[in-house]
Amino acid sequence: MDFENLFTNFKGLGIERLPTKDVAKFLTDFFDVSLYKKLRGEQKESQIFKSYNNNEDFWKDCLQNKIFAGKTIKLENFCLIEWLPYSPGLYYTKRAFNSRMEARSMMSADKNEYLPLGKMNMMLGGVGSVRLAPEKSNFYLNATSTGTSHQGIPIIVSKEVYNQFIDEIKHQGYSTVDIIGTIEILPIEKALINYAREIPKYSLVITSIAKRKIVEKEILVSVSAIYSSEPYDNYSTGHYWSFASFSPDESEVELTKAVEWIEQYALRYSNGKPKILTDFDEHKSHFNADIEFKLQNIMSGNINEELLVKYSEKFKIIINKTVMGDNIENNSGNIIKGNTGNVVATNSGDINVSNSFNKVKDKYGEDIANALIKVDEIIKKEGNEEAKEQFFTFNEELEKEQPKRSTLKALWEGIATAIPLIKSSVEIYDKVKDFIG
Repeated sequence: MDFENLFTNFKGLGIERLPTKDVAKFLTDFFDVSLYKKLRGEQKESQIFKSYNNNEDFWKDCLQNKIFAGKTIKLENFCLIEWLPYSPGLYYTKRAFNSRMEARSMMSADKNEYLPLGKMNMMLGGVGSVRLAPEKSNFYLNATSTGTSHQGIPIIVSKEVYNQFIDEIKHQGYSTVDIIGTIEILPIEKALINYAREIPKYSLVITSIAKRKIVEKEILVSVSAIYSSEPYDNYSTGHYWSFASFSPDESEVELTKAVEWIEQYALRYSNGKPKILTDFDEHKSHFNADIEFKLQNIMSGNINEELLVKYSEKFKIIINKTVMGDNIENNSGNIIKGNTGNVVATNSGDINVSNSFNKVKDKYGEDIANALIKVDEIIKKEGNEEAKEQFFTFNEELEKEQPKRSTLKALWEGIATAIPLIKSSVEIYDKVKDFIG
């Protein structure tokens, strides 16, 4: 049985300050949620590459680069729910597993609901979910074999499919389905924050879905929040993290109880004046306390510039200047432009030749850098978004201190498959392939 299902009310908090790097990672995952609205969500009919009957096998294949963007897969006997994992796939990383095992050793069994996590944060164990509103013709749901929200796979469905299942999901908490879909990667090059992401940001665009007979399943949705006792301009008390779980019901009474639990702990540990960093529901607001970054605002591109800049300075967050300038408005309606304070910007709408490739040149030599520049030019000319996304991830991996050869190989083959011209350009293709090894 999963750790979360050992107790009826799975709740907890971190009673120590979150390290700077963990707050930065939390914010990165939070702002990355807005990338769902930038997906094309195009349905592509193709041969099924592999079938899965559980979350774990899917995410392990993703983490080991055995499947990647463009592949069509089948999910068999999965629960369809409203709440998406906050950081998809994180739950199945080794680091997250170790975090949960440490938390388990600190469980307070006598209270059956309270988990004093101490120095360990369940946030690192992959706990947390969000609920998203539709964007044009795209609707967002979660497919999970276990019934647990933060273990599942984000999926994108049409309005027709959404309407087919949402009544049962609202009433029952879930629907049982078989799904066929194509893997699509979130366009990280359009992300507001530049930060090393340890797992691929995958989702599934549904091409076919079939209802199955309802199988009795316990649905567990986890929600979380980071809070502080001081506003953003005073970090003396640090930031803390808490979470709660609930079983979704039609009246959302259990969701309300979970929110109240989180808010009460925020009040207790912040001298009665909590500042909540983020929330988790685009459909509606839940907290009475001030929320510094509302999901509704993030998804609509309405972000407080001054606040974001202050967080970037404190938590060493690198803001993407191009995305800010093109897509983000502050609360007064003014477009955010330029580089403020210590915000470091990179041009991510296209691969930043003057930055990324210069690093490659310094590290691997001019021949490889030039080959990759030519690849970049071909991708731009072809206008292939899938290849562009994979090439961005390829360059991110290449810039790491110890890049994974298996990851680079999988991404390079994906790029070459998406754009045959690259494979036919033998000199370029072979040069990069031989370099990877």
